[in-house]
Amino acid sequence: MKELNVDFSQKGLAYFPDSAIYCTYYVGDHGPESHSSWQALAQKLDAYCSSKGLSTVVIFGVGFELWDAWRNGSGIPRPKGMGSKDTLDALRAAFANTGGDLWFHIKSDSAADAGGAHDIIETHLKDAVSKPPIVVRAEKRPASKVLGGRFVDGLENSADAEDLSSPW
Repeated sequence: MKELNVDFSQKGLAYFPDSAIYCTYYVGDHGPESHSSWQALAQKLDAYCSSKGLSTVVIFGVGFELWDAWRNGSGIPRPKGMGSKDTLDALRAAFANTGGDLWFHIKSDSAADAGGAHDIIETHLKDAVSKPPIVVRAEKRPASKVLGGRFVDGLENSADAEDLSSPW
């Protein structure tokens, strides 16, 4: 049976969320400790989303430079389907490269629960950020920037899930 790209993607809400928060963070440390911290944050968010009956999800993204720093010396490749910075730059008319290190697309049926997930991210990364994050909050149309379950002005292609149970 042919493997589909969706088989390697992060799982998210199948329906259009009522609330969403899209955030980009810039971290100062690109060493192995930042990877461990990212894994710990992912586990906290997974527990939080589970406690909400999975009506809240967080989709994670990692910038090219940060991922390359993490894999430097470890010999592991980028996740299948991650793409390249060259491709992103070639598509700059449609997709802006903010130079961010970590992205989080929080989707929820509750603005309070989406805010709770964002609070976990903010608290976890408060000492790691190198400059203020970009945070875009949105609600379901007509008062929103969420269209078809995606941000119309901040789309991020989350390509593949990483196995968070192992250090690499």
